[in-house]
Amino acid sequence: TGGVSPIYLNPGANLLFKVGLKDLLEDYRITGGMRFTNDLSGSEFFTGYENRLHRIDRELILHRQSIQVADYTAITKVRTHDAKYVLKFPFSEVNGLRATLGYRNDQIVYLSTDDINLRKLNTYENWGSAKLEWVFDNTIRRGLNLYNGTRAKLFGEYYRQIDKDKTDFYVVGFDARKYFKIHRCFIWANRLAARGSAWP
Repeated sequence: TGGVSPIYLNPGANLLFKVGLKDLLEDYRITGGMRFTNDLSGSEFFTGYENRLHRIDRELILHRQSIQVADYTAITKVRTHDAKYVLKFPFSEVNGLRATLGYRNDQIVYLSTDDINLRKLNTYENWGSAKLEWVFDNTIRRGLNLYNGTRAKLFGEYYRQIDKDKTDFYVVGFDARKYFKIHRCFIWANRLAARGSAWP
């Protein structure tokens, strides 16, 4: 997967290193990781801090990704910096609400492959986002990709490019999955999902 295309694609084969730390009672959690592509054309770094001491769980996620994109006119390197603040309010052990506020900065760098691209200036895009989710999950993990139970999510998302007008983007949808055990290592899964989006 991946490769050179006018479509924005994530890198293909890569190496991912991830490390996590948590205290004995699992009230605090720190995660971090990095990824490098096989041709060293892109990289990715992320870190997260989660505080689960009180009723409302709080999480801060910082993410940086660099990816090379090619189309018919230029080869560019897109550097994305992303920050998310997540609040989780559980109603019970199996369902709850999640709210996410996000900020994303994209820097588009034109690589100096010819005289035209050499004179192009870097461009920037800044996006803000908000997401609200209701999540139900009473599944029990029985093995690798083996679950019993039901999962469901109802969500709404809002995106806006901060430095431009009329860039509002809305997404609403749901996703429900039901897992049935047929044999010790054989699970039947049913899924019902729908999503809609709109530009005003």
